Amino acid sequence: MISKNDFDLMYEGNKNLFNIYDFSESSLKPYLADEESINYFKVLVKTYSSEKTLPFGKLILKELDNVLVSKMEDYPLPGFMTSKKIGVVNLAPIDAKLLSDYSAPDVYACFAYTIILSKLMSRSGFTDRLEDQVSLFLDSAFMGMFGKKSGMIGSYRHLIPKLKFIIAMYTHEGMFGNKPNDIYRNKVASKYFLDYKEMKLDYDFKSITDTIKCINDNNIISLSENVFSTSVINYGGIISLPMFEDLSRMFATLLMVFVKGNHLFSTYWYKKSKSVYEKLIKFGLTYI
Repeated sequence: MISKNDFDLMYEGNKNLFNIYDFSESSLKPYLADEESINYFKVLVKTYSSEKTLPFGKLILKELDNVLVSKMEDYPLPGFMTSKKIGVVNLAPIDAKLLSDYSAPDVYACFAYTIILSKLMSRSGFTDRLEDQVSLFLDSAFMGMFGKKSGMIGSYRHLIPKLKFIIAMYTHEGMFGNKPNDIYRNKVASKYFLDYKEMKLDYDFKSITDTIKCINDNNIISLSENVFSTSVINYGGIISLPMFEDLSRMFATLLMVFVKGNHLFSTYWYKKSKSVYEKLIKFGLTYI
């Protein structure tokens, strides 16, 4: 597993949006909430849930004082981690001007997401045995967003093995951080009864944008970086975009299905592939 410093699909101006805040922590001070506000937010977290009502409830209450709390308006995600592995809650995605405008489920979701994210990103890695489940989830997401439009549910079903193969390569290299490996390629190709040597595969599968280009150039789905990003945002909100680039972000996002009543995290991915989703969140819970 690799934790990427920034994202390919998200930008702030002309600069890639950071995943890990790789600047001095003193530069965060203008964005940090005051002590009175922080205490109020923590009360909302404690009000929303006790450790008995959520599978990670005990962890959130235990780590509540170990994260920084900010409102970084130009950062659209509810949390990130510093290079020193300190979680930073970002409440900017919540549409609230006054303290009384913040809802307990939304605040809890921001804290839970950040705490879980920092735990996952502090790990040395995930077992490669998870690769098949992650690939299945990504397959389902791609098919849900583009399968019908591209005819893969009908006349062009023969393209599905090629899509699955490319997604498997991206999962292996881009999400789990493994090196290109012909043995692995042969194994996946055999699984899908595919001769991958007939495909255009001179791409960097550590990159989601290069992977999208590979899918497009092999005439599987007419796809661009912008079309992909727009589709993800339309279905799951901008918070969903990072889970297609970083494994820790994926698990932190998927686990928010437990935070009922929040307005930040979409249930679209859960509804589209419940069986795969549920297996992944069970794995995610074992890693925090």
